[in-house]
Amino acid sequence: MNNNTYKLHILGSRGTRSVFEDNFKEFGGETSCYILKGDRHAVVIDCGSGFYAAKELLKDCKTIDILLTHVHYDHVIGLFDETIIPNNATYRFYGNFSNWSKGNVFKDLFRKPFWPVNTVKGEMVDIKSNDTIKINEHISFRAYPSNHPDYCNLYSIKIDDKKVCILSDYENGDLFDSNIVHEADLMIYDGMFDVD
Repeated sequence: MNNNTYKLHILGSRGTRSVFEDNFKEFGGETSCYILKGDRHAVVIDCGSGFYAAKELLKDCKTIDILLTHVHYDHVIGLFDETIIPNNATYRFYGNFSNWSKGNVFKDLFRKPFWPVNTVKGEMVDIKSNDTIKINEHISFRAYPSNHPDYCNLYSIKIDDKKVCILSDYENGDLFDSNIVHEADLMIYDGMFDVD
């Protein structure tokens, strides 16, 4: 998708665990990471194992906005590499932080003895489901509640007059609001869960 020089890159779209067998060469086997890349700005949706491949893509970014759907390991494992985000970039994380941890969710994630270095130093913006956030003059997003444990969000992202919807880890159920995808130009739907 191109709009106002933004292009969508899918670096990972697999659920739960990354895989590397031959039959995953065409479509890949990394866990969730989607990047809307502009000239010197990027919007990253989730930092699964696909985020490890983002270093070259993000190297010229001055600002990076990271939308976390939730903090299950398969959606944040890419944050363990502190070299992916350029040193001179300003970056913000958006998510349900007040629901995810009694303290700082990243301090919990990167704590000893499990990991020796806290690699996350960006600003954390606490959002709730149904919040609409304006990132800049071209991009805004709305968070919607997802039918998935631990305060997961679905995202509807607007870039000028285009709409991209990310429905990550959505488990089929009555909660779904069709307004999320109404008039979407592109929808990415995680097909991991069936009706059972």
